[in-house]
Amino acid sequence: MLIPPAFAQHDPEQHRALIAAFPVAVLVAPLKTLEIHHLPMVLDGNRLLFHVARANPISQLSEPVPVTAVFSAPPAYITPSWYAEKAKTGRVVPTSNYASVHVTGQLMALGSADTRMVIERLTDHFEADRPAPWSVDDAPAEYLDRMMRGIRGFEIQITSMTGKWKLSQNRPMEDQQAVRDGLGNHPLAKWMRTVPND
Repeated sequence: MLIPPAFAQHDPEQHRALIAAFPVAVLVAPLKTLEIHHLPMVLDGNRLLFHVARANPISQLSEPVPVTAVFSAPPAYITPSWYAEKAKTGRVVPTSNYASVHVTGQLMALGSADTRMVIERLTDHFEADRPAPWSVDDAPAEYLDRMMRGIRGFEIQITSMTGKWKLSQNRPMEDQQAVRDGLGNHPLAKWMRTVPND
């Protein structure tokens, strides 16, 4: 991933915050073919946890393999009409803003007991903000056992996280504020407040 210095995000806490806020990753795994899947994941210390259906080619994994999981906030089109320079010279062009984290590591399959733990962790994460959170234990045991036989849990032991926050940091302060205002309630407006305004 090309990261101009203005867009580099080095703060691991910001990486983790983005993953927690937008937990559906694009997983790129070099197996017999290049496998690319969209999968909900949850951070657990220095690993990512997720599961796949047994029909997924990833479920056949027998040895650890290096993979990359890509997490992204929703991107936003940035109109040049928001820039002060448009009225002055017209020398502006459109762009897009986005924030993403690439997580690399070793993908490893988990046993059935750990797969149950993965399901519980994912459920707890996604149900956390609900007034009456659903629990894995709410499902009948025999039904849950049958469903669990159709999936396999995995972990990615993280070796690195690389963040790119392309959020108008290369524009003058007045343009950055105009972009934030223009984005309104778009999620990127929040993420723009996490970058230095040099």
